[in-house]
Amino acid sequence: MLGLIFFLFANAQVALEDTNEEYNQSVIYIMAQSIPYYPPPIPQWVYCSCVEFAKQYLDKTGKSWGTAYKIQPNIDHPIVGGLVLTNESQLGHIGVITSIAKSGFWIIESNYKPCQQTERFIENNSPIIRGFRVLNG
Repeated sequence: MLGLIFFLFANAQVALEDTNEEYNQSVIYIMAQSIPYYPPPIPQWVYCSCVEFAKQYLDKTGKSWGTAYKIQPNIDHPIVGGLVLTNESQLGHIGVITSIAKSGFWIIESNYKPCQQTERFIENNSPIIRGFRVLNG
């Protein structure tokens, strides 16, 4: 949990305000700041389950989520630190969204390739997407 909070604050945006004296208007500039997030060490057996990997990566262990297919979407768009839910197997599949681009998003996942951690880009209009989930608490 602490890791996710650190990640969210580390990637927060800083707004700077400037005043245009001639027109008496404020202009806000946004500068992104990024600090790498290093999740806690993940035990080797976890790489054989996309759900267990996501729980470990997001520091959400201790509560059962069931199979990836049973996890229900609760938002309609990708969000960094949230989950993408896919229909890539009978039990479903999930990945953790790590960054977002105009045409899609990057995820980190495990067990897409058996018992391995992988990263990949998924297009916004990909037919494999079943939905997205943001985790509370």
